[in-house]
Amino acid sequence: MANRILSLDVLRGFALFGLVIVNAPFFAAPLVSVANPTYGPLAVDGAALWSWAIPHVFFEYKSVALFTMLFGVSLYLVGGESGDPARSPVLRRRLGWLALFGLLHGALVWFGDILLSYAIAGAIILGARSWPVSRLLSVGTALVLLSAALLAALVLWQSGLPPAELAAMKAMAWSPTASQHADQLAAFRSDLASTQLANAGLWAELQVQILVLLTPRTAGLMMIGLALFRTGFLSGEATNRTYLRFIAVGALALAGLAWNGFGIIAADFPMIRTQGWGNLVSSLLSPFVALAYAAGLILLLRSARLRPLTSALAATGRMAFTNYITQSLVLSMLFWSGRGLGLYGELSRPAVIAIAAGLFAVQVGCSVLWLKRFGKGPLEVLWRRLSGDPAIPARATWHEPPLAIESCGLTKRYGRQVAVQDVSLTVPVGATYGFLGPNGAGKTTTIRMLLGLVRPSEGAVAIFGHDVQRDRMKAARQVGALLEARATYDHLSGRSNLDMTRRLLKLPASEVDRVLALVRLDHAAHRRVGHYSLGMRQRLGLARALLGRPRLLILDEPLNGLDPEGIAEMRETIRALPETAGITVFLSSHLLSEVEQVASHIGLMRAGRLVAQGPLAEFRQLAAPDLILRTSDMRRTSELLGSQPLRFETVREGLRLVGSGTDSKAARVARLVAGAGIEIYELTPQRTDLEQLYNRFAAGEAA
Repeated sequence: MANRILSLDVLRGFALFGLVIVNAPFFAAPLVSVANPTYGPLAVDGAALWSWAIPHVFFEYKSVALFTMLFGVSLYLVGGESGDPARSPVLRRRLGWLALFGLLHGALVWFGDILLSYAIAGAIILGARSWPVSRLLSVGTALVLLSAALLAALVLWQSGLPPAELAAMKAMAWSPTASQHADQLAAFRSDLASTQLANAGLWAELQVQILVLLTPRTAGLMMIGLALFRTGFLSGEATNRTYLRFIAVGALALAGLAWNGFGIIAADFPMIRTQGWGNLVSSLLSPFVALAYAAGLILLLRSARLRPLTSALAATGRMAFTNYITQSLVLSMLFWSGRGLGLYGELSRPAVIAIAAGLFAVQVGCSVLWLKRFGKGPLEVLWRRLSGDPAIPARATWHEPPLAIESCGLTKRYGRQVAVQDVSLTVPVGATYGFLGPNGAGKTTTIRMLLGLVRPSEGAVAIFGHDVQRDRMKAARQVGALLEARATYDHLSGRSNLDMTRRLLKLPASEVDRVLALVRLDHAAHRRVGHYSLGMRQRLGLARALLGRPRLLILDEPLNGLDPEGIAEMRETIRALPETAGITVFLSSHLLSEVEQVASHIGLMRAGRLVAQGPLAEFRQLAAPDLILRTSDMRRTSELLGSQPLRFETVREGLRLVGSGTDSKAARVARLVAGAGIEIYELTPQRTDLEQLYNRFAAGEAA
């Protein structure tokens, strides 16, 4: 249920690993040594060629490409649709603060900063958030190709320089003299002031190249990322076949990059081929490899056996901003004088790569521990609060012992439309909670927020005390869900359908027999689903939701479309679950009379708001029963009661006196009518049903 956001966190965590591997050499030695693997302290020989080849083939450009696509997704998740009056200002403020962070981080800490370019590219494509997928893909691809064309033009210009000018360029950028090299080393081996000045100078020099050459590519990759999120690819909702196809295409692209890399090695790293055409090939093929990585990671995410790995990556990705800044701070303190150890220019490339991998491993452990204690990264909290983002509330304090479901001020806006507003649910453990309201009342949107499928515009929700935003996996493991969209294989038996899901969840075979018995389908387990009635199909979906022994079952309109017999079967199955399986049931429906027969607690939704909630018995106590009155002269009776402070209406049985079924009111009515000489034929209390209760509370009329 929570995999939609979880997959983004896992991908972000993996991208951070690639970033630190690629960036670390830039902190460790002069730029010329990073660019030219045959020069300076980072020079490689036959035994150490891997330390250049692996980052170049597997991470260079790919990690940034994946990270950039995910940033495009965040523009939508933070800002919603274009023109959203609530979210768009928050997004603009966040981009403004990101630009300021980028300026400070680049000038003071790390000259290769990408935050400023992200803020600028993000601001450029703000209006594209509501574009259709086809336009996002076409424009995004065009921008990536434009960036590649600019790079190709630059390489062609360099290649066409007169021999003397080209030789001078190579002498400066590829193989400087010993004195020039010494000056470059001295800049970061001096005191703090000199180091800061050298970093600021490099940052200013590189920003021109980053903003001119890379901004179109950055904006294009953001658009592509947003498009792929909307199709379900980056959110982990595509099919295995789709992901395998992307892996196949990415493998071909990776093979091309490997061929290009080994060609550069064989040619002994010539400048134009290494930095010019090599970078152009990486620029064009890296998005395909990045998407193959994403596909592979999402497939890993679906494996229960690898859950510790994916959970650790997710924690690291959830603190991506904090971890990115921390990487540059730690690396600068390790290598630059005036800040820390001052190892600049003293370590080999393999040693630098090992340090970068070790730093990431430490970040993984620290991220897991930090989130367990505080719930969000420190810089993430600072950034969002500076931006005035109401979607990230202060750390919620949930009930102890925890409720099955507890939400605080859940609100969801789509543009200017408010679908759900300020919904605060309290669902006790062991209850059957009827979540009631007409179609369009906001029930399904609320359920999707409970499951983590839709991000709230405001508010928070916890499942058995686990915050859905902060502890996604822990919350998701407690829940089974049956939503309106149900897929079955009609040519297979009910048992085979369940067995497919059971295998995906890595559950024992006995689970299928258990859930079939719970929903009373064991007698039809071997029949083809195509021969099932609609009620049996619904119970099969319920059985699938019960696999894995969830503590909470969320059902969205499970009675929709069923005939009376199917409704009765489903009703009896649901009614038995809390007692026979110890499961809390959260049931949404617009069929109030049916839910009344199974629910112990109810919540009443109207126009996106929770009108009232609580035990059903208390509702009935709050709303006194009506009184049915039939007399010998109904016209005179109506005139007589019209002069009293009583609410009544004409019904087929006579007069219905709303809320007048208490003993004292009934006696008062009897004295009044009999005193006027009117014979009373009937005076009986009538229990208020759930539909009448809903109407009263929705209108604010409950006593």
